[in-house]
Amino acid sequence: MARRELPPPTPAMLYELTESGRALKPLLYELARFGLRFMDAPRPGDHSEPDWLRLGLDVFRRRSPTPSRVFSICVPNGDRELCIRIAGGPGGAVLSDSDAPADATLHASALVVLGIVSGGLDPEAAAKSGAIRVEGDASALRELPELFDFSPSAARSEPTEAGFPQRH
Repeated sequence: MARRELPPPTPAMLYELTESGRALKPLLYELARFGLRFMDAPRPGDHSEPDWLRLGLDVFRRRSPTPSRVFSICVPNGDRELCIRIAGGPGGAVLSDSDAPADATLHASALVVLGIVSGGLDPEAAAKSGAIRVEGDASALRELPELFDFSPSAARSEPTEAGFPQRH
């Protein structure tokens, strides 16, 4: 970590990763992928932040060729929405903050989004239940899980309705 001070009019102390710190990213991503096998569905009282979704999507985005589809994923974040764009193509899936047009825009809670991108939750069923709202081509959401790589070896059992493995 490196520390630097911002000058007035908004003096503040910033902490940033050094080059060595940034070099740990691949290792941390592999640890996250390994840890998926131990993940349970959230329990009442568990805390999460919508911004953490971006990290999870980046960890599990496919790095090999994917369908050439563009999606916007929007989750509630206080009185606004956090929207993340994911575009597939020959080079794999790429995340951005762009507001460029998408084939489909998915509005849902972070937990429901994780269920859909992992393939554990059917988008059509989620739409019928009111768990998601879709703008654009709703049928395109069937291809959304193809932009991610949730290794079958990471799952311990059948996914729950939210897409998380159930501990037995």
